[in-house]
Amino acid sequence: DEAINSIDCTTNRNGKGVVVTGGNDCLVCCWDYETRACTHKIKCHNELVQSVRFAPGATSVLSSGEDRTAAHIVLKGAGKYDVAAVLRGHSNGVRVALFATAKR
Repeated sequence: DEAINSIDCTTNRNGKGVVVTGGNDCLVCCWDYETRACTHKIKCHNELVQSVRFAPGATSVLSSGEDRTAAHIVLKGAGKYDVAAVLRGHSNGVRVALFATAKR
């Protein structure tokens, strides 16, 4: 079953609509909303992806999975990315990933 478990959408710095999905295929995928084209396919989990969230400005993504990890992915455009950090150590799957926003 290749179900999508989580989806987030926002606009990037250029005002363009972007979507991120995570699912049972263990992939985090980023999409151009207008063209519906997949711009990034990222394999950073060994089991299904539970949650994906864009950072403000859509420059990076947090993901979490049943493999007991959370990942911070920095998007670089044109299909390029860096997995900046993978957090390990939970005894069960990680269900939700969120960015904290500070109010000023």
